[in-house]
Amino acid sequence: MHRKIALVLSTLYLAIAGIVVIALLQASPGPSEQDIYGIGIGTPSSSQGSTYISGRRLDCVPLQQPASFTSQCSIPISGKQLTIFARHNTETKLNHFDGICQALYDGQNWPCTFGWRHAHTPWFVYLDRPLSLPVAELDALQQQFWIENLPETAIFQLIQVTTIVSTSVAAGATLLWFWPMRRNKMMALSIVCIISLFTCIGSSITALLISGSLWD
Repeated sequence: MHRKIALVLSTLYLAIAGIVVIALLQASPGPSEQDIYGIGIGTPSSSQGSTYISGRRLDCVPLQQPASFTSQCSIPISGKQLTIFARHNTETKLNHFDGICQALYDGQNWPCTFGWRHAHTPWFVYLDRPLSLPVAELDALQQQFWIENLPETAIFQLIQVTTIVSTSVAAGATLLWFWPMRRNKMMALSIVCIISLFTCIGSSITALLISGSLWD
């Protein structure tokens, strides 16, 4: 009975953890083969800030060359298609992470620039003029793509919660598995402590690696 509870507890936790990991990966910048790793709608320094969208949510296709741009990426925004044409600048090392881009939305051309999302995350396209979208629609976009718009403090809190929950589940499952079988209870507690320690360290490192592209 105890082993069945341990298996159910572990399976349920792994399923939930898997869903969270998939959601975080979907919201992370990239993929690396794209010209655009993500979009920032609005100026980061403004009162409204930027609304971020991961490049993994974009529909990107390469453009036939020769052309002014190398790729075209699209995504529906508030019922209308936002299309961005982009090309990396690889002429010199000084501007290796720069490039050119042009956005098309609601029948109008919108200027955009390449910038950095975090200190280690380049190739974000910023639309400083937020497509003339009202504040309510920008707020709705942030709610729709809420993971990539989480503040760094929330990401770190998520890492802490993940570590605590993972360690607790590992300790509880191990205790249920070994406790009834061990006459030497100290040995059983030692096993629980060892597995909990490795789970704590492993879950912390894993959480940092998975969420690393979402914070500086």
